[in-house]
Amino acid sequence: MEYIVKLLTTFGIIAGAVDLLFLKGKWKLGEKFQQGFEMIFSCDMGGYALAQSLADDPATGLMLGMVTAGMFGGALNFTIPLGFGIIDKSAIPGFSKGVLFGLGFIPAGNLVSGLILGLSLRTIIWNSLPVLILSVFIIIGMIRSAEKMVHLMDLLASAMRILGIVGIVLGALDYLLGVTIIPDMDSLMDSMLLVCQMTVTMIGMLPVMELVSRLLKKPLEAAGRRAGLDAVSISGMIFSLVSCAPVFPMMKEMNLKGQIINGAWAILVAAVFGSQLGLAMSSCPEVLPALLSGKLAAALCRSDSRKRPALFRRFP
Repeated sequence: MEYIVKLLTTFGIIAGAVDLLFLKGKWKLGEKFQQGFEMIFSCDMGGYALAQSLADDPATGLMLGMVTAGMFGGALNFTIPLGFGIIDKSAIPGFSKGVLFGLGFIPAGNLVSGLILGLSLRTIIWNSLPVLILSVFIIIGMIRSAEKMVHLMDLLASAMRILGIVGIVLGALDYLLGVTIIPDMDSLMDSMLLVCQMTVTMIGMLPVMELVSRLLKKPLEAAGRRAGLDAVSISGMIFSLVSCAPVFPMMKEMNLKGQIINGAWAILVAAVFGSQLGLAMSSCPEVLPALLSGKLAAALCRSDSRKRPALFRRFP
């Protein structure tokens, strides 16, 4: 699987670069190539390294650090604050309901990924409890006062960004002047190497997703019509696989069902073929089957509207 992903990424990089340099953007793949450099990395904001250092079992660390942190951590400090800041007010109710579904289905992704990694059901459930409890609190908070919860998430995201900037400054001092403030802190160059590896994946996969969207446009639109989704909603679902950031401005053009599904996908599958894939390929390629299967399984766990729990039906 790792080799196939590398081939796709290489193809996307070449196609995007050729379009950008020689065709002046005629294929519209060059702009996707550039977006790979400009994209904010939601990933897990350090959750992978933290989980690996704390977990007794490496497989548990992979599940929590890649799958759980990729969905839950990204929701807390990236998807929710950024989404509510960008999305048009008319699309907020649909997006909000989708976020609730996304948070509620994170344990399903843990279950699938944990089983693929060879963990016992008891281990998976035990390690998923903290996220499940926090998800319930966030869901209740979103239902009672979405505005306050979004503000809280925004404060959390700001705090994470500040810590990141401080970390870069400390790393630069260590690299340039040999001044070590925090002993045993990872080298700045090692961290930059990881970012570069993630960027390579991003600039390759965005053009690939653009081509997939074009090649499968008619069958996807036909499937979307049967499912009650419009073309914009289908495109949003495809691009969410790389990053949900460019999908947020599109939500005002989606129908309600599309807004809900894309809201859920922004929590569950965002960046699975983007920065999170780049992190997995550079740090732990053995987690790829569990990462892809777990996140996609969670995204597909969306019940029919007539079967939704009352908790979700109450939300606008």
